Formats: sequence, structure tokens, C-alpha cells
Amino acid sequence: MGTGETSAGRDADSRTGAGRAHRWRRLLEDGTYRSAGEIAESESITRSYIIRLLSLTFLAPDIVEAILDGRQPKVMQFDELTRVMPSGWGEQRRAVAMAGSWSHASLVIAVHQSRTAEYGQHQ
Repeated sequence: MGTGETSAGRDADSRTGAGRAHRWRRLLEDGTYRSAGEIAESESITRSYIIRLLSLTFLAPDIVEAILDGRQPKVMQFDELTRVMPSGWGEQRRAVAMAGSWSHASLVIAVHQSRTAEYGQHQ
């Protein structure tokens, strides 16, 4: 968290980001835009930021609900939600459940362990 930034501010970032991401996904799905690059050009932001936010649209519905309600663990704020979340909903739920009061480093380790365990189940 930056100087003077509160956890409430970061919760707002997550909620705003989730809302924008779902709007952009709808615009892609309905053909308004053909790519993240077109959205980026239209919104005057980077393509990588668009793609990063679009990852929020692949979160489990209950996790999205928690974000919108501001109930996700403090360690799982905007940056973590758009960078380290696993792709499977079950893995995501385990990562959120394990996050509780963990540090960012512990969260990254937990996500890695969750992915490793999930991979082992598919073999």
C-alpha cells in the first residue's frame, strides 16, 4: 500500500476494477470492440492494464460478490487479485480461504501450492 493509502481505498480499486472489467468483457462479446488493444486506445490506457483487469472476469462468482461487498481478505486486494490468482474456481476459493491474515509472500506460496496440488489431481 502506498503512503496514505487505506485498505478502504484499495477495496474501492478492486470494486471499480471489477466493474470496468465486466463492462469491457461485454463490449468485446457484443462486438463493440474486437480486442483489448481497441479498448485501450478508446479509453487512453494501456493494453496490458485492460488484460490485467479482464482477468477479474474469470474469478469465481462468490469471490466477485465478496469484492463488490468489500469482504475479500485484506491481503487479496486489487494487485493480488489481478496478478496471482489461479485460473480454476476451486483453486481461487482455496487461495482466498487460505489468505486470511497472510502476507503477500505467503499468499504467493499458497497459490503455488494450490496449483501444484490441483495439477497432481489431474494426472
